Amino acid sequence: MSALPRLRAGYASSGKSVRGARPLRPPLLQSSNVSASRKNREALRRIGELYAIEAEIRGSPPEKRLSVRKAKTVPRMQSLYDWIQIQMKTLSRHAEMAKAFAYLLKQWNALTLYCENGWAEIDNNIAENALRGVALGRKNWLFAGSDAGGERAAILYSLIGTCKLNGVEPERWLRYVLSHIQDWPANRVRELLPWKTDLTSA
Repeated sequence: MSALPRLRAGYASSGKSVRGARPLRPPLLQSSNVSASRKNREALRRIGELYAIEAEIRGSPPEKRLSVRKAKTVPRMQSLYDWIQIQMKTLSRHAEMAKAFAYLLKQWNALTLYCENGWAEIDNNIAENALRGVALGRKNWLFAGSDAGGERAAILYSLIGTCKLNGVEPERWLRYVLSHIQDWPANRVRELLPWKTDLTSA
């Protein structure tokens, strides 16, 4: 699970848009109460700092990302947690912001997962973007024919997505696999995975 799975909340301190949780965005951005607006800005400023750290280490090895997160992100996450706890005492439990904060606290283990894993991302935007093509095309294939057909489609989506992540041209890889798999030893099928297949002679 990604770290800020649904935290699509507003703007970083630089003023640039930050992406994170849909349920948090309306109460954080639409409140007309002056006091709540101050809380909005402070919450978004803190979230923006977390994204700014990720921008600095994007593309770095997992080990470095984890090291930076432990040094910079963990203290800020703890500070955010403590700050939210304080704000909850000043808000009506029926307030939209209180509901947003309550949701955030309930998801805290998922929100902080990326602080413990250098491979994890701060949110699930990469996964959402990868599935955008599926969402755009779903009206063209409303039915997979059966549950088994849906499972096979999911496998194909996963393999094609894996090809893209590894810089492998999906159609070329599929042609290679389909032309070799019939005579391929069952105990060596892993050698046909996208990141292991040699397509130089394909």
